[in-house]
Amino acid sequence: FIVISGTLTSKLIVRPITALRNAAVEVGKGNLNTRVDIKLNDEIGELSRSFNEMADNLKASRDEAMLSRKSFQEQSEFLTHVVNSIPYPFFVVNITDFSVKMVNASASSCKEWDKMKCFEMAGKMDIPCVGSEHTCSLELVRLTKKPFVTECLHHDKNHEARYYEIHAYPVFDDKGSISEIIEYSIDITENKRAEIELQKSADKLRQSNAELQNFMFIASHDLREPLRKVMVFGDRLRNKYMEVIDEQGRNYIEKMISATRRMHSLIDSLHIYTRITTEARPFVQVNLTDTLHQVLHDMKEYIYQTGAHIEIKDLPTIEADPAQIRQLFQNLISNALKFQKNDVKPVIKVQGTLIDDSSHQNACRKES
Repeated sequence: FIVISGTLTSKLIVRPITALRNAAVEVGKGNLNTRVDIKLNDEIGELSRSFNEMADNLKASRDEAMLSRKSFQEQSEFLTHVVNSIPYPFFVVNITDFSVKMVNASASSCKEWDKMKCFEMAGKMDIPCVGSEHTCSLELVRLTKKPFVTECLHHDKNHEARYYEIHAYPVFDDKGSISEIIEYSIDITENKRAEIELQKSADKLRQSNAELQNFMFIASHDLREPLRKVMVFGDRLRNKYMEVIDEQGRNYIEKMISATRRMHSLIDSLHIYTRITTEARPFVQVNLTDTLHQVLHDMKEYIYQTGAHIEIKDLPTIEADPAQIRQLFQNLISNALKFQKNDVKPVIKVQGTLIDDSSHQNACRKES
């Protein structure tokens, strides 16, 4: 009886307990697929079922953790890829101690970047950025709590001047305080140098134009006196000696006087033109018909040679600069006579219509 009782005890207690112990060891080693197959209805059977349920929960938790870790790794790799795709040096900087927490491929030329400060990498300096030349993006973000874009000039340790466009963005923690900044810089040195050279060229051009304008003003002023004398003596010839000069001579005198008057008008226009940019001339009432007839009179010899026929219709009186209007008509008639078909006498028609501002603006909107 005693032998049979010991055998039953070993079968009902020792063996299940041993199986549970061995399964617990396997689970401890990470083999979460381990299960115990004890089909008893006593406390040991309940313990085995609880063990299997625990193993199922552990396996499910591990699988979920592995999926989360994989998703996190994929997101981290994607973020790294995006950051490294930025073609400019990119930094994430701790706002309290200037330490660099993250860089992209364009900024990781320094192998020990994780041991460096931002000013050591970006500005190649031994102390934090100070002054107007080395603008500190940390300070600007801390003060404004907003993103900003600024330009700055850096001189590196080799004293080479480089211009940068700095973009900085704050990163806030759970309490709403700035913990880091994201910063990237674009080297605009070549563009800046080209801009400086362009400005120098513009300054030289303005100076050259000013000198040319001054020369034109002086030249037009100095030409007036000798031309005035030619006009005076031409008038004297016509008034005193016309009776003793033959028809051809009188024609020459008339052409000379007409040409000198036209020359005088051109010099006046040149003199006025040189003052347009420096002195504002108030507009006056200008009769376009009278002005056009004056221009045609000055150009009558040229018109006669081309055999042109000119028709004038409905020209109003407007407020304008007389000299500029005269020059406008002269250019228009001259171009019309110059650009003509061979063996065809030009016909030039000049007419005008007043358009008020509102009608003109409406017409422009419809056309656009």
